[in-house]
Amino acid sequence: MKQLSLVILNFLFALPLFAEPISEEAQLSAELKKTPVNEETPVSAETVNQETQISTEPKKIQETVEPAESAVPIGEGAIALLTTPREAEIYVNGKLFGNNTPIVLKLPQGKHHIEIKKAGKQTENLDIIITDGKVISKKITLLDLQDTSQKSNQAFEIDNLKQDAFETEKEFQKRRVQLFKQFNEAVQQKNPNYQAGFVYLEKDSYDIARQIFPVHIEWHVSWKKTFDLPQSGYITAKRDDAKKLWKTGEKKSLYLYVEWGEGKPKAHKVVLIGLEKEWIINFNQHLPTTLFMTLEGNEESISSAAINPDLSVFASVTDKIIKLWEVNTGTLKHTLEGHKYDVSSVTFSPQGDMLASGSMDSIKLWEVNTGKLITTLGEGLFFTVGHKKAVNSVAFTPDGKYLVSGGADNNVKVWELSTGEVLQTLTGHNGEITSIAVTTHEDNILVIASGSQDKTIKLWFNTVPLYTLEGHKDIIQSIAFSPDGKMLASGSRDKTIKLWSIPPTEEPPRTLQMLEDDVVSDDDEVVSDDDVVSDNVVSIAFNPNGDILASISGSQITLWDVKSGEILNTLQQDALVQSVAFSSDGRTLASVGESNNIKVWKSAINDEL
Repeated sequence: MKQLSLVILNFLFALPLFAEPISEEAQLSAELKKTPVNEETPVSAETVNQETQISTEPKKIQETVEPAESAVPIGEGAIALLTTPREAEIYVNGKLFGNNTPIVLKLPQGKHHIEIKKAGKQTENLDIIITDGKVISKKITLLDLQDTSQKSNQAFEIDNLKQDAFETEKEFQKRRVQLFKQFNEAVQQKNPNYQAGFVYLEKDSYDIARQIFPVHIEWHVSWKKTFDLPQSGYITAKRDDAKKLWKTGEKKSLYLYVEWGEGKPKAHKVVLIGLEKEWIINFNQHLPTTLFMTLEGNEESISSAAINPDLSVFASVTDKIIKLWEVNTGTLKHTLEGHKYDVSSVTFSPQGDMLASGSMDSIKLWEVNTGKLITTLGEGLFFTVGHKKAVNSVAFTPDGKYLVSGGADNNVKVWELSTGEVLQTLTGHNGEITSIAVTTHEDNILVIASGSQDKTIKLWFNTVPLYTLEGHKDIIQSIAFSPDGKMLASGSRDKTIKLWSIPPTEEPPRTLQMLEDDVVSDDDEVVSDDDVVSDNVVSIAFNPNGDILASISGSQITLWDVKSGEILNTLQQDALVQSVAFSSDGRTLASVGESNNIKVWKSAINDEL
């Protein structure tokens, strides 16, 4: 072991950068010669409990890697540390190994996380890779803590962001967009000057069944003052990931993305960094983010899907065939056959006892419990009664007595289910109808919303066209009313989600978006280039309280806070997602993927709570 120490000594002090007065070097050499190689045996020391702060000064670190002599066994390597000041606590993978330097640590091959702490100094975090027979030497100067009230101009310029007296509204908007984009890009790159604090994993509170990992947050003073955020939350992590996170240390770096809302900057997404990725921190204990169950289907490619209101049954469409499946078991309940052409849309009635399916030949109503055909609305290729082209969307009225359909013939039709007759044909769109949503407003007024390929949404109050909503730059893919009927959400191929007041006001709709992707055009207009998600927004759904919105884009489900516009979490499906639905209490979420598989997520707390 002494032989290894002498080897390390040569590495540390042969470098010109490390040159010190001869008298001090002689003293350090004597100290290092007496320093035993630490073979991963933690020592006892009082843990320093202090908050580390961010510095804009560069870290003073020197690193060299040289072959070690035979004193290092096969499968191991070593790291030699010398700090200024020399009294410092050395943690390796969360365990305390010493409280002064120089120190030599013999470690197994692989990645290791080292923290160097001292009261009144900034903590140094090192991620090193030990390779067979190699020795790493580092000399580190611990920097003084800085007062967090002295904010970094780069990180906190947004704090006092306001329109200048000589600045037009458009100029201010352009400057704000550029500033927020720059800020969020720095966060994405994990620039330490933009770190918001630290997160501490609470291992003893980990819920292995629900995969909930509670965390305690220590915000830097200035961030806490600016954003007024909670100090506790949780992440969702599978057991293996949770163990890996803990093994690399209970303390993690904290970052947050920002956006502009209600006339000031606000937090958009809060994340901790671990295992070289971002983990979204949740503050809503009722949010369904814990994967509860995955059911693999028959891997048939499906074109459309729907989930009934109590999440007990889902319908999948493959060409002309509809299949009903039990959610809890994945068992096939019924196969529905009768359409002569491909089925383009399906939906369950509000009571969940009926399924409506639209095709090029007709609209059919099916009994869910038995799988029997109840009735057919219209008949023949390009309906002789009803639509003249394919049906793209169907929706029941809240009382289940009527069905509203939107077709490729640009028309919306209202059907009376008891008679099978068309009561009203609503016209006005200049493109195919892509999505239909129905609700009731004050005084039991029936409100129909129709989204179209013409990039607009029309609102019909008791079948009277009163409003045309414009703002999307591409085809409307999906629309949904909030449970109270006071808000309409629309998802578009332009990759945005807009929230509209019902009835509409003079205020423009709110847009849910990732501000770091906003760009400004040459004519100073703020436009979006992939400004929400990585793919088209193909479907959206509100939870029963109307405070959370789920959006589908590719294989990802994004959960949004409707009031703040923040991203609460993102859930991943194994294939493109076709449909998503909340349970009646909002604590369970189910999604159906393109390969006919279903995932069920539940909230972090028990249902009975």
